Amino acid sequence: MADEQVTLKWSWGRSAAPVMQQTQLGYLAIDITPPTAMSVAVQNKTPLNLALVLDHSGSMDEDNKLEQLKEAVKQVIDLLEAGDSATVVVFSDNARVIVPATLVTDDGKTQMKKAVDGIRVAGGTTMSRGMLLGLDELKKVRTANPAGNYLHRMILLTDGQTWGDEPGGDEPVCKDVARQAGEVGISIIALGLGTDWNESLLDAIADNSKGQSDFINKPDEIAKYFERTVQEMKEAVVQNATLTMRLGGGVEARTVYQMTPMIRKLKLDTMQTENVITVQLGELSAGKAQTILSEVLLPARPVGTFRVAQLQFTYEVPTVGAGSRELQSDVTLTYEEAPAEAPREALNPRVMNLVEKATAFKLQTTALSEAEVGNIAGATSKLRAAATRLLNLGEVDLANQAEAEASNLEAQGKMSAAGTKKLTFATRKLAQTELPDALQGESVAAENARGSGASDSASTE
Repeated sequence: MADEQVTLKWSWGRSAAPVMQQTQLGYLAIDITPPTAMSVAVQNKTPLNLALVLDHSGSMDEDNKLEQLKEAVKQVIDLLEAGDSATVVVFSDNARVIVPATLVTDDGKTQMKKAVDGIRVAGGTTMSRGMLLGLDELKKVRTANPAGNYLHRMILLTDGQTWGDEPGGDEPVCKDVARQAGEVGISIIALGLGTDWNESLLDAIADNSKGQSDFINKPDEIAKYFERTVQEMKEAVVQNATLTMRLGGGVEARTVYQMTPMIRKLKLDTMQTENVITVQLGELSAGKAQTILSEVLLPARPVGTFRVAQLQFTYEVPTVGAGSRELQSDVTLTYEEAPAEAPREALNPRVMNLVEKATAFKLQTTALSEAEVGNIAGATSKLRAAATRLLNLGEVDLANQAEAEASNLEAQGKMSAAGTKKLTFATRKLAQTELPDALQGESVAAENARGSGASDSASTE
């Protein structure tokens, strides 16, 4: 179902469910996609209110990190347009505003870049102080333009652990600042540079602010990452997007994953009321789908077609106005007498490929959790299972990394910092690559699939 702005589609892992006397698993993929060219919205882009909050502690002097970061920031400034607002904050033991919240002009860009050139390394790392200053600058623009349609964002970059004078250290303060940001609609993109930083903390900052966390391996990758991130912000044409799934009688959502832009398992206990599930999707960029994958427990039914769920998608196009828009679609499923052997063409290769990617993500995530509590055997087993899945998906480098970390666990009782971060963040991005056309009829995931989705061996639970 579609309107002039957004397309809402759904598809099952299998074209029909077999008639059975007990419940069975089904895999439902939901795709929400703004068109590549949204005529009015593209002509009148949503202005950015952007804060760059940057680590300039002593460790940033290594491997030319600070100089690479400064060049990346200047490239971001060049990408900004009239009407955008930008601020730059640096933090070490303390924090200071290098560029206060400023509306972008050509002359102003020159002054901003001069200020960035003056950044020097200093001291240790207390990240919350930089976050607080950045949040204050973002709030100034938000307060001064209460009716404005700004997209409010903070890009936070660090290359190390954070320490502070507060009881319990600085990490709880960082999480609280992120929560404050999220409550006023300011999302944080939390980035770790290199390997000596706490991914659990950056994940919490991202979750609390409804943002994202990610990993930049080398200093010379900063500029490319910043450019891509800001470009995606500028392409945001839909805001306040919400998907509501109303499940039919006897239908139960077992797990729900947001597959793009990064894979994450959604917490059903915080977003489900009885049989109604609400997923906050935030912003959507032109031409880029948001994909939700749900593992559904289906009740026994006779032969026929039945409504399984009703989807409701609400969103705003801020450059057009006129309030919230809405799309609805009924999700139906046909039950048929099961043939002796399920024909392969009954399977949807793309959906089953998404199932495999979610399963690989779940295996490596669980492996990391078990390694943290000392369950070496369980972690090793799950890493090797993830390696098999990744290899079947054609992700040879990631499969090799998973196998290498399993060997590290066996030999040393721990995983390598670099390998863990690479595996963690690359696995989250698996769904960014669609199933190649050459595999459309030969999905690896379809080999063992049956029912309305896959066998229990492919379960994402």
